[in-house]
Amino acid sequence: MSKASFFAWMDDEVELLLRVTSEYKSQKALESVDWETCVTKYGDILRRFVSEYPFSTVREDKDFPHKEEEITKSALTTKLKAIRIKYRQAVDAGKRSGHGRVVLLFFDACERMWGGSPASQQLNDSVETADLADPQPDYMESESPESHDDGGTQDGMTAACRDKLATQLLTYRTDRLKRKLNKDDKMAAIAQEDIKLKKQMVQKMEESEREFSATLNKLSDSIDRLTSSMSACMADGFELMRQAMFQPPPPNYPHYHFSHPHPSMSSPPTPTPLNSNQQQHPFSISQYFPPPPPIAYTFFLHFLWPVLIVRLQLFCCSCCLLLKPSVPNTVMSLMLVFIESFRVNSTRGSHDKTLILF
Repeated sequence: MSKASFFAWMDDEVELLLRVTSEYKSQKALESVDWETCVTKYGDILRRFVSEYPFSTVREDKDFPHKEEEITKSALTTKLKAIRIKYRQAVDAGKRSGHGRVVLLFFDACERMWGGSPASQQLNDSVETADLADPQPDYMESESPESHDDGGTQDGMTAACRDKLATQLLTYRTDRLKRKLNKDDKMAAIAQEDIKLKKQMVQKMEESEREFSATLNKLSDSIDRLTSSMSACMADGFELMRQAMFQPPPPNYPHYHFSHPHPSMSSPPTPTPLNSNQQQHPFSISQYFPPPPPIAYTFFLHFLWPVLIVRLQLFCCSCCLLLKPSVPNTVMSLMLVFIESFRVNSTRGSHDKTLILF
């Protein structure tokens, strides 16, 4: 072997290597992975080992004498495999000595990594069985056919137990997978039900919004119709006022005064002298037709008075609805009939279309 390929390991270097390997094993155990089955285990251990290796520029420390470029993956792999082989031999032999310096010094660290056998550890305050047992003659020098039968029966029972345990283990694994699948199915069913409920809530909200929009549209249409009706009624009222204001005065016809003779009078009738106006207009129609009413009175009679009457009717209806438990229906009906008759008599049957508005 050449000098360049030879790598001499110090005790501190071996201790650091075993500690880094143990930490790597613990990390993989947390990940539920067997560290010995990892393909990149030697490369990962080498990176950890190099990162924790105390390199010294002066190289006064003899326990870590190597440089970084001298530590290779092949050297680390060879050392770990050699330690594992020596440790297995020591475990099989049941003693620590006789299997190298590393196994003797770092047996506990090797046991934490690769496990051990109960026979490789000495019990405290133990007693040898040879000191207590008396020698007994060997009565089983010759084996009988019954012993062979017993051995075959035991082997058959052992195989049956092994098969039974294997079957139970397989059944347990299958049941565990089924339980896991059932749990996933239940969670999926719950999620689907939740989604279904959310969809129903969204649909209900949309229906409520549509109904509210339709109600608002109907209310808006009603307000528009009411506004148009009020505008038409106001226009009719102002048109009536305009006609009343701009109506031409009635013509004045001549009025003639005649003096009818009394039957008791014997003298002939004497004509009554007339003034200048009477002479020009001997006949006047004002004696037969009264003068037209004022404009304000006409507007109040034909427009405002029916509105006030209808308002009074609405007020009585509201009182009837509010005081229905306390006021008899007959009294309220009589009040409404009285108001309606009063309205008809007062307006003399004019402009009933204001009732349609209200």
